[in-house]
Amino acid sequence: MKLIEKKITKLTFVLFGALGDLALRKLYNSLFTLYKNKLINNKINILCLARKVVKINTFRYKIYKRLIKTKYIYNKKELVTIIKFIKCLYFFNMDFTQITHYKILKKIRKNLPLIFYFAVSSNLFKVICKYLNLNKCIEINDKIILEKPIGYNFKSSININNYINNVFFETCIFRIDHYLGKRQVKNLLNLRFLNPIFYNLWTKKYITHIKIILAEKIGIEDRWGYFDKTGQLRDMVQNHLIQILSMVTICIPKNNPFDYKNIKKEKIKFLKDLNNSFLTVDINFGQYISTKLNNKIFNGYLEENNSNKNSSTETFIIIKTTINNFHWYGIPFILISGKRLKKKLSQIKIHFTKNIFNYDLNNKLIVNLQPKEEITFNAFKLNQMSLFLTNKNYLDSYEFLILEVFKGKQDLFVSKEEIDYSWRWIDKLIYLWKQKNIPISYYKSFTWGLTLPGLTPGTYCC
Repeated sequence: MKLIEKKITKLTFVLFGALGDLALRKLYNSLFTLYKNKLINNKINILCLARKVVKINTFRYKIYKRLIKTKYIYNKKELVTIIKFIKCLYFFNMDFTQITHYKILKKIRKNLPLIFYFAVSSNLFKVICKYLNLNKCIEINDKIILEKPIGYNFKSSININNYINNVFFETCIFRIDHYLGKRQVKNLLNLRFLNPIFYNLWTKKYITHIKIILAEKIGIEDRWGYFDKTGQLRDMVQNHLIQILSMVTICIPKNNPFDYKNIKKEKIKFLKDLNNSFLTVDINFGQYISTKLNNKIFNGYLEENNSNKNSSTETFIIIKTTINNFHWYGIPFILISGKRLKKKLSQIKIHFTKNIFNYDLNNKLIVNLQPKEEITFNAFKLNQMSLFLTNKNYLDSYEFLILEVFKGKQDLFVSKEEIDYSWRWIDKLIYLWKQKNIPISYYKSFTWGLTLPGLTPGTYCC
């Protein structure tokens, strides 16, 4: 393991898992966008670490091709910018479980602050932190970005977070949930607290139920080994769905409602109430099966590459729950997340009572997060006021959040306490699943999956 090409003198970003799915799909694109728009230092060096042995030029060409494919290149100047960015990338093959492989980080840091990005499974978080610490690779101003889910359950999450807290200050730990960086999610509080109409209507008096769906049209693809150990409940519900639900339901803070310290306090109150509402939960799990579409056969989950034919891991989940507090008592919340569904859709749907404005209308507010960002009320599009009126509006979620890390801003990252209470609820759902002996059901690919008593498949999306 030796440094290839010139010596790195201004290293600031260290990426563990440099050849993983997340890095290849999202992180290089995000870093390039920040680089292109001069939102990060154009002299930044990015050290890319992965177990696989790859020559530096081969690695750089791989990233170059992906950037060319995903970024629209309109002129020679933009192509030159990509080439300049590629030269900021340095690659090491590194076994994260070998202590001797970390010595190189100490040699090249030159006492400059580092940002460590852990784009790897959380079961490696402790060993990476341990060997960074033993090799004295960490200094007081270094930051660390942790991808979720952190751990497999409440116990393992506590264990990992506590260990990391022994190595890094809490103010230097950034637990990332990219849904919190989406513009529509960021502006939910604006819609709720600043719009006088919805501020007064956002109560159990006027809302009949709320549905949140995070649907993907793709299947597992090449992530079967990772996903089968995690499942949709731990992968999507514990992360994104609970965070979105908390933004939809938290009370307005009494003092300075847009101070994120106060918002996080309200989110924790909500998560406590969610845990206390555990007995009012219905749940259904499923796996997608093969389907023929447009004369092409699509494999079922158990037929994917490297699959375990006896796996009972869920690719779809639907949960109906209530929150037994003063503000939401008796209001059903329906959470849906699945793979290989009818279409890609991330959506929040607020159903209001029919007689607020017009008895003949089924009054609903729809907040679409993706693929198209828009807010509609009874089919009428609403103009959006943004809380984020700076030049960061054009950034996508990962770009925005990575930039926030560079600035040291914790506002839109998840606190340790939020993760603790999220895992408590997930563990209770898993316990309920086992106690009731709920079997895995099966659904055809490219449908809306499964349902619960009283619900019709597909009625939870627009």
